[in-house]
Amino acid sequence: MRKDEDGSLITPWVTPGRPMQMGLRSCFESDWLFADDAFNKPGDTLRQMTLKSNLCQSRHDEIFIARPEALEASNELFEIASRNLNHYHDRQVSQQPSLHPLERIGRAVPEDILLLAPIRDKHRYRWTLKAGLLAFPAHWSLAEKMDKPLSAIHDPVPHLDEELSPYIDRFFTNMVPHLISKRYNWTLQIDDLLFAPHRSEDITLNRDEVETRLFVRVERQTLRKLPESGWIVFTIRTSLAPLSFWRDEIEALQALQEQIDGFSDDMRDYRNVKSYEASLRHCIAARVKAHEAEDR
Repeated sequence: MRKDEDGSLITPWVTPGRPMQMGLRSCFESDWLFADDAFNKPGDTLRQMTLKSNLCQSRHDEIFIARPEALEASNELFEIASRNLNHYHDRQVSQQPSLHPLERIGRAVPEDILLLAPIRDKHRYRWTLKAGLLAFPAHWSLAEKMDKPLSAIHDPVPHLDEELSPYIDRFFTNMVPHLISKRYNWTLQIDDLLFAPHRSEDITLNRDEVETRLFVRVERQTLRKLPESGWIVFTIRTSLAPLSFWRDEIEALQALQEQIDGFSDDMRDYRNVKSYEASLRHCIAARVKAHEAEDR
């Protein structure tokens, strides 16, 4: 099992500080693109790259959109990302001149890549989505979020606008070019679909299905500001693991239950918890009981 940077098993729901804080850390240039799967699953990167290639053919207009004003920043990103991949990963980016530069980079890495532009609004900048290759969406789509500021992009997330959105705008505006930040985000979903633009609303899991059909979706997100255009590059490396990944990690399972117990009603609706909560609670309780019996 893959360990986090401090040597502990990855348990993304265990985070220090307030739940709505950004949780940013520094990221080295060498770790920016082509990141490993969070759970160290053999063949996962190849599987994602193959799926992304297929989606670029079958759902191109759904997963790739770039406004004309994003071309300059996309060219700038192409040069920076090409050097990164060649230097640190010995990978050459496709030289297909017919493809948009952002798409050429997006097809070469397992990460999804979005570009945000600074749009002046009265006394501050509103960071607005202007381009992206989003092959692995977690219950949203490029088309519905394009040309919208961060507060609207995150509209389904309870409490974010009043608690975090103004801070994010200020943080983006004050970002220093070349410095890269990263953070981890997590959600729960039913089954292991990477391309998941829509939430599974009507699926109910029984007790026997929870460990194999309830998946933890981890997003390793990075942020960097392009030095010439001043646009923000936002990357998302998605990893999925079934709940059985933590079957012997009793403290981690109990912490997950505590997180869910602490959700507000709005957050419970956002996470779509109701359809599987009873089964999840039973599964965790059974694991704790079995663990206690082994220790006797």
